[in-house]
Amino acid sequence: MIRVARYQPDILMEWETFQDQGTVQLLTSAVEKAESYTLRGLFKVGVDMVSTDEMTIWLSRSQYDQLVRKKTKKVFLGYRYQKIKFSRREKINISVNKEINSYPVIVLEDSRGGEWFFIEDRENPILAQYSTQMYKTKLSRVVNPKKSALRWIKKLAPIR
Repeated sequence: MIRVARYQPDILMEWETFQDQGTVQLLTSAVEKAESYTLRGLFKVGVDMVSTDEMTIWLSRSQYDQLVRKKTKKVFLGYRYQKIKFSRREKINISVNKEINSYPVIVLEDSRGGEWFFIEDRENPILAQYSTQMYKTKLSRVVNPKKSALRWIKKLAPIR
Protein backbone atom coordinates (compact mmCIF):
# COMPACT_ATOMS: atom_id res chain seq x y z
CA MET A 1 0.00 0.00 0.00
CA ILE A 2 1.23 3.47 -0.88
CA ARG A 3 -0.06 6.67 0.70
CA VAL A 4 0.90 9.92 -0.99
CA ALA A 5 1.51 12.77 1.46
CA ARG A 6 2.55 15.34 -1.16
CA TYR A 7 2.46 15.11 -4.90
CA GLN A 8 3.87 18.40 -6.21
CA PRO A 9 6.55 19.72 -6.72
CA ASP A 10 8.24 16.69 -5.17
CA ILE A 11 6.61 13.40 -4.22
CA LEU A 12 6.49 12.28 -0.60
CA MET A 13 4.92 8.92 0.18
CA GLU A 14 4.78 6.23 2.79
CA TRP A 15 4.45 2.55 2.02
CA GLU A 16 3.67 -0.59 3.91
CA THR A 17 3.25 -4.31 3.41
CA PHE A 18 1.82 -6.79 5.91
CA GLN A 19 5.22 -6.86 7.65
CA ASP A 20 7.24 -3.77 6.75
CA GLN A 21 7.01 -0.03 6.18
CA GLY A 22 9.05 3.01 5.17
CA THR A 23 8.90 6.37 3.42
CA VAL A 24 10.20 7.65 0.08
CA GLN A 25 10.72 11.24 -1.04
CA LEU A 26 11.34 11.84 -4.74
CA LEU A 27 12.92 15.27 -4.89
CA THR A 28 11.87 17.84 -7.48
CA SER A 29 15.04 17.16 -9.48
CA ALA A 30 14.07 13.48 -9.81
CA VAL A 31 10.44 14.27 -10.70
CA GLU A 32 11.63 16.59 -13.46
CA LYS A 33 14.62 14.84 -15.01
CA ALA A 34 15.57 11.49 -13.46
CA GLU A 35 16.97 8.99 -15.94
CA SER A 36 16.93 5.98 -13.60
CA TYR A 37 13.90 3.95 -12.56
CA THR A 38 13.43 1.23 -9.97
CA LEU A 39 10.48 -0.89 -8.93
CA ARG A 40 11.85 -1.85 -5.52
CA GLY A 41 15.20 -0.13 -4.93
CA LEU A 42 13.87 2.84 -2.95
CA PHE A 43 11.63 0.77 -0.69
CA LYS A 44 13.97 0.00 2.20
CA VAL A 45 12.39 -1.43 5.35
CA GLY A 46 12.09 1.13 8.15
CA VAL A 47 14.11 3.73 6.26
CA ASP A 48 13.21 7.23 5.07
CA MET A 49 14.63 7.12 1.52
CA VAL A 50 15.35 10.29 -0.46
CA SER A 51 16.01 10.21 -4.21
CA THR A 52 17.54 13.04 -6.20
CA ASP A 53 17.99 11.14 -9.47
CA GLU A 54 15.90 7.96 -9.51
CA MET A 55 12.15 7.47 -9.87
CA THR A 56 9.76 4.77 -8.77
CA ILE A 57 6.05 4.34 -9.44
CA TRP A 58 6.03 7.48 -11.67
CA LEU A 59 8.08 8.35 -14.75
CA SER A 60 10.05 11.58 -14.59
CA ARG A 61 8.71 14.31 -16.87
CA SER A 62 11.83 14.06 -19.01
CA GLN A 63 11.37 10.30 -19.51
CA TYR A 64 7.67 10.74 -20.22
CA ASP A 65 8.27 13.50 -22.81
CA GLN A 66 10.83 11.44 -24.69
CA LEU A 67 8.84 8.21 -24.63
CA VAL A 68 5.51 9.70 -25.78
CA ARG A 69 7.36 11.13 -28.77
CA LYS A 70 7.93 7.44 -29.60
CA LYS A 71 11.63 7.54 -28.94
CA THR A 72 13.61 4.57 -27.75
CA LYS A 73 15.22 5.47 -24.46
CA LYS A 74 18.04 3.85 -22.58
CA VAL A 75 16.95 3.77 -18.93
CA PHE A 76 18.87 2.53 -15.93
CA LEU A 77 16.42 -0.06 -14.55
CA GLY A 78 17.42 -1.48 -11.23
CA TYR A 79 21.00 -2.58 -11.83
CA ARG A 80 21.61 -2.11 -15.55
CA TYR A 81 20.67 -0.10 -18.61
CA GLN A 82 17.82 -1.34 -20.77
CA LYS A 83 16.18 0.00 -23.87
CA ILE A 84 12.59 1.06 -23.41
CA LYS A 85 10.44 2.05 -26.35
CA PHE A 86 6.94 3.26 -26.96
CA SER A 87 4.71 0.40 -28.11
CA ARG A 88 1.09 1.58 -28.23
CA ARG A 89 -1.74 3.37 -26.50
CA GLU A 90 -4.50 1.52 -24.63
CA LYS A 91 -7.05 2.06 -21.87
CA ILE A 92 -6.95 0.42 -18.47
CA ASN A 93 -9.61 0.16 -15.77
CA ILE A 94 -8.77 1.37 -12.26
CA SER A 95 -11.10 1.69 -9.28
CA VAL A 96 -11.01 5.27 -7.97
CA ASN A 97 -13.04 5.88 -4.81
CA LYS A 98 -14.93 2.62 -5.45
CA GLU A 99 -15.89 3.62 -9.00
CA ILE A 100 -14.31 1.85 -11.99
CA ASN A 101 -12.90 4.35 -14.48
CA SER A 102 -11.08 3.83 -17.75
CA TYR A 103 -7.78 5.69 -18.18
CA PRO A 104 -5.60 6.11 -21.26
CA VAL A 105 -2.15 4.60 -20.88
CA ILE A 106 1.03 4.50 -22.89
CA VAL A 107 2.46 1.01 -23.17
CA LEU A 108 6.23 0.72 -23.21
CA GLU A 109 8.32 -2.37 -23.96
CA ASP A 110 11.70 -3.05 -22.41
CA SER A 111 14.57 -5.04 -23.89
CA ARG A 112 13.72 -8.05 -21.65
CA GLY A 113 10.15 -8.36 -22.97
CA GLY A 114 8.46 -6.54 -20.10
CA GLU A 115 5.50 -4.24 -20.69
CA TRP A 116 5.01 -1.03 -18.70
CA PHE A 117 1.60 0.70 -18.64
CA PHE A 118 1.80 4.34 -17.50
CA ILE A 119 -1.17 6.69 -17.23
CA GLU A 120 -0.99 9.04 -20.22
CA ASP A 121 -0.70 12.24 -18.21
CA ARG A 122 2.51 14.27 -18.06
CA GLU A 123 1.64 15.55 -14.57
CA ASN A 124 0.77 12.08 -13.26
CA PRO A 125 2.48 9.34 -15.32
CA ILE A 126 1.92 6.70 -12.64
CA LEU A 127 2.66 3.04 -13.28
CA ALA A 128 -0.70 1.31 -13.76
CA GLN A 129 0.68 -2.12 -14.68
CA TYR A 130 3.97 -3.92 -15.25
CA SER A 131 4.21 -7.45 -16.57
CA THR A 132 6.75 -9.99 -17.76
CA GLN A 133 6.28 -13.67 -18.54
CA MET A 134 6.88 -14.51 -14.87
CA TYR A 135 5.61 -11.47 -12.96
CA LYS A 136 2.75 -8.98 -12.96
CA THR A 137 1.89 -6.00 -10.76
CA LYS A 138 -1.13 -3.76 -11.25
CA LEU A 139 -2.53 -0.60 -9.69
CA SER A 140 -5.87 -1.96 -8.57
CA ARG A 141 -7.45 0.91 -6.71
CA VAL A 142 -7.01 4.51 -5.67
CA VAL A 143 -8.72 6.04 -2.66
CA ASN A 144 -8.86 9.76 -1.95
CA PRO A 145 -9.87 9.96 1.73
CA LYS A 146 -11.55 13.09 3.08
CA LYS A 147 -9.02 13.32 5.89
CA SER A 148 -5.39 12.33 6.00
CA ALA A 149 -4.84 8.63 6.50
CA LEU A 150 -1.06 8.85 6.87
CA ARG A 151 0.32 6.45 9.43
CA TRP A 152 4.11 6.93 9.35
CA ILE A 153 4.63 10.51 8.20
CA LYS A 154 3.80 12.76 11.12
CA LYS A 155 5.48 15.91 9.76
CA LEU A 156 5.93 16.67 6.07
CA ALA A 157 9.57 16.76 4.96
CA PRO A 158 10.68 20.09 3.44
CA ILE A 159 10.23 20.50 -0.31
CA ARG A 160 13.60 20.05 -2.01
